[in-house]
Amino acid sequence: MLESPELARPTKPRLHLIKYQHHSVLVAPGGEFADILHGCEIRADPLVGFHQHAGGVAQGLGQALSEEIVYERGHVLNANLTDYKMPTALDLPRIESILVQHPSLVGPYGAKGVGEPPNIEPPAAVANAVASAVGVRITSLPITAEKVALALGERAT
Repeated sequence: MLESPELARPTKPRLHLIKYQHHSVLVAPGGEFADILHGCEIRADPLVGFHQHAGGVAQGLGQALSEEIVYERGHVLNANLTDYKMPTALDLPRIESILVQHPSLVGPYGAKGVGEPPNIEPPAAVANAVASAVGVRITSLPITAEKVALALGERAT
């Protein structure tokens, strides 16, 4: 049973808990959609919070779909932005963010981070969407067409 926040007086540091986050991904040709619900800090400018949140989602989608450091014999082969594939605005789906203000009990003036937490869920959401769409689970990032094809081939044999 949870105690009322007003009654709870922690004597040691609190853990960081996920707050109101939801990510859904549609996997279909031309189906570009991301829907996110995220608890956020109290802020003076909601537009700044929206853009910080969208940036975090973009980072998570990059981790899920394209960003990978390639090594060969201990040397990084893609140590520049020509070969390291980060998504650009043209690569990203429409991101719809619904920011819910819920003040933190431990942050200054009720503040919470809004830019970093949303990059945690997209890789899992994409992996679940791919698994649901094609019937194989990819367990390493990035999730590429090549990995999906190989997994489908292994399943067929």
